[in-house]
Amino acid sequence: MRAVEQEQWLRLWGQWKATKDPAVREELVRACAPLVKRQVSSFFSTTILDEDDLFNIGMLGVWDALEKYDPSRGVQFETFAAWRVRGAILDELRKMDWLPRGQREQMRETARAVEKLQQEKMRHVTDEEVAEYLGVRLEELHRQMVRSEQAKWLPIEQEDDEQLPLFERLPDENAPELDHLVHQQRVQELLADCIARLPEKERLVLTLYYYEELTVQEIAQVMNLSAARISQLHKKAIYRLRGMLGKRKAFIYGHG
Repeated sequence: MRAVEQEQWLRLWGQWKATKDPAVREELVRACAPLVKRQVSSFFSTTILDEDDLFNIGMLGVWDALEKYDPSRGVQFETFAAWRVRGAILDELRKMDWLPRGQREQMRETARAVEKLQQEKMRHVTDEEVAEYLGVRLEELHRQMVRSEQAKWLPIEQEDDEQLPLFERLPDENAPELDHLVHQQRVQELLADCIARLPEKERLVLTLYYYEELTVQEIAQVMNLSAARISQLHKKAIYRLRGMLGKRKAFIYGHG
């Protein structure tokens, strides 16, 4: 939205917040249609949902954004709404276990790599070894794993206490490696507890980075902080989770 349009939109949004007039709300929603179409275009070629379905799902994100937008945070509505629209679409895809074709192929490729390396080395392989074999950065391998695990068994939540499949995303010499499969219920319980203990800003950074797949710069804009501060919060959150998870490995593996 241009500056003038943003001012006009904010006046309209303020009118709706004060009156809850359905007609005003519909006008706001119509004004957001181009934003939704832009987000839909990034999913349409990689899913089995048709464009109309994706658009309707995206509009649910707009309605959610209208309810939760807070202009005092200094974030433009377009930025905030784009995040909510993308989240609504990802939510629906994950509920139905519909991974984009490219991501599902990445899952298969990674699984084949782990199996091949283990056969060659006759031992468990590390994340670093798998990343090197695939020719990708370790960070990208972790991102692929996050997306794959989310689609398999973790629901997306749009509340404060998000659950993130981060346990196997935390590179640490004491952490389990790729091929250590653990009971899903144990992992869910552990992650829910550990993430709930994180400070709010750190929890939000992890949510936006791993779960919504925003870049550091995009997160900085959403949270109205510098990119350097976002990186600092991310490192702190990972450090805290490493400590909490390391202390509770017995719970994960059912020992003790």
